[in-house]
Amino acid sequence: MQVRPPVHSLRTLDEETQRRIILQAAKACGADTFNEFKKKQPTIAELDNELRETFWVGLFFVWTIFLPILLALGSVSEIRVRNMAWANWRQWLTSVDPECSMLVIEGDIRRILRKLPRRNRRQTREITRELERVMSYWSDLNEKSEMLARSFPVTTEAELNHRQINLVERINRESDMIVLASLQRQVQAIEGQREALRNLTLWRARLETAREECRQSLLHLRSQLMLMVASGGSLENAAFTEATTTLQQLNESLSATQNAVEEVLRISAS
Repeated sequence: MQVRPPVHSLRTLDEETQRRIILQAAKACGADTFNEFKKKQPTIAELDNELRETFWVGLFFVWTIFLPILLALGSVSEIRVRNMAWANWRQWLTSVDPECSMLVIEGDIRRILRKLPRRNRRQTREITRELERVMSYWSDLNEKSEMLARSFPVTTEAELNHRQINLVERINRESDMIVLASLQRQVQAIEGQREALRNLTLWRARLETAREECRQSLLHLRSQLMLMVASGGSLENAAFTEATTTLQQLNESLSATQNAVEEVLRISAS
């Protein structure tokens, strides 16, 4: 079995992991910083270069006083994100934020599309349009999945079973009709809790499966596009058609899942 060599530095990680960790650092710094970094998704080297360029520009224009101050204020978020990434990269190496991971995959696809020849502009627009729909569906499903996770009851089904067994034993021993009626109502309530818990577990699993299907499909699309770039255009037409069809089918599946989840939530709220 191949053993993965130990990682000694954030700089030695692959670019995808670096971008994801820096996004997690930006997310930890606040919504505004996260929105800023979602667009550029730098590696640690790119972030260092950005800070270095800002420093030299500020130093060159130090005589203007105001420009260096503005540049320094603009670099605060980059410095915070950089420090946060270095402080937590070992933890985030294994603790992966699903949203940040998906954003990096989407960013990779967009970066590859920008490298394709101008003659493929129409096809890339189609892929970009379908990609935006995929990410919109994924964001909605991710939000609902996190909502279910927050509302998930602390009580487990085993604990409910244990309570029900104790109540049934008390019912078998009880002779007072008023107490007996109360115990029977408690048993019915536990059965309702168990059914609700099973439904929550089922829908949580469906949402997580849909999220993972989305992620794997985008990974496949990224591989297709990388192959297209590497082949020098010999597979362009077939690859574009397959990529667009795959995304369209994925969007249909995600749309059906989204509608089913919204219907369940609507019924639950009524």
